[in-house]
Amino acid sequence: MSIQKHEEPCLAEPDFLDRIHEDALTVLEQVGIKCFSHEIRRIFEETGLAAFDESTGHLHVLSSLVGQALQTTPKRDRYWIPEDSFGAGGTAPFVYDDATGELVEPTFDHLVRIARLVDRADVVHFMARGVLIKNQEVRVLDTIVENCRKPIYVAAVTEAGIARAKEIHETRGGLTVQFSIINSPLNIIESMIDPFLSCARKGLPLYVSTMPMAGLSAPYSIPTFAIRGENQRN
Repeated sequence: MSIQKHEEPCLAEPDFLDRIHEDALTVLEQVGIKCFSHEIRRIFEETGLAAFDESTGHLHVLSSLVGQALQTTPKRDRYWIPEDSFGAGGTAPFVYDDATGELVEPTFDHLVRIARLVDRADVVHFMARGVLIKNQEVRVLDTIVENCRKPIYVAAVTEAGIARAKEIHETRGGLTVQFSIINSPLNIIESMIDPFLSCARKGLPLYVSTMPMAGLSAPYSIPTFAIRGENQRN
């Protein structure tokens, strides 16, 4: 009996990346995204390259529309954060207290310390919120820009927060508004639609974070699944 060894494909290989991209286009066309927002549906359907299925509540997007979006989107050379950069991110609801060994709720003192560490560290190229301080959107933005001169990712969903983010973008620059507007499996989060559209219409740079977990809260790509299955059979 002979045993054959099958090597996993390198994720950096263009052919494999192309297959994953094609799978994503197939999902958008054939499965679609669950979306009950009339405004979102109107925006997509007016392109003539998307349609809403009343029976399923899914918005189906043709691959040609995705291609148009990718063609018109500003490219990597226009972004202010270098490729392969390391930054301070996350939105930690608690901070570990070394003295007591307990988890404590973050304060603005914690945020200031994080921002200043990012600002001084040569290997750190950008900063996101770092910690969660509830109902203080504008003050969080002000605290970050006062203590960190590097590019920042921010949260802005309130009118006041979006207005302040726009001021920072137009005066200081280096700002990207981060949104989690889609959750798994491919559902648009209705509460995020209005602030997302508000930021887009104000010309703010946007970053969409979906954070799926392959095989758990999102599917494997079709080629990855097929290759793993073939390896197991052999």
